[in-house]
Amino acid sequence: MYITYHKEVELKDLTLPLIQHHMLHPDIQAKLAEFDINQSAYVIDSNGYYTFLYLDNGDRIDISNEK
Repeated sequence: MYITYHKEVELKDLTLPLIQHHMLHPDIQAKLAEFDINQSAYVIDSNGYYTFLYLDNGDRIDISNEK
């Protein structure tokens, strides 16, 4: 799994669904803990290659199964 952190990414679609923290894969939860991110839910989006988690502080986490 490949996870990257991006600062100050504009969220353009305010109608995107939320995912609860406890529903994330344990590897993703561990990586978020490494980034010192503690949210109960995230706005989630996907483009087929990446899953995007938008954070409350305006940052974004990109997740891909590709390496």
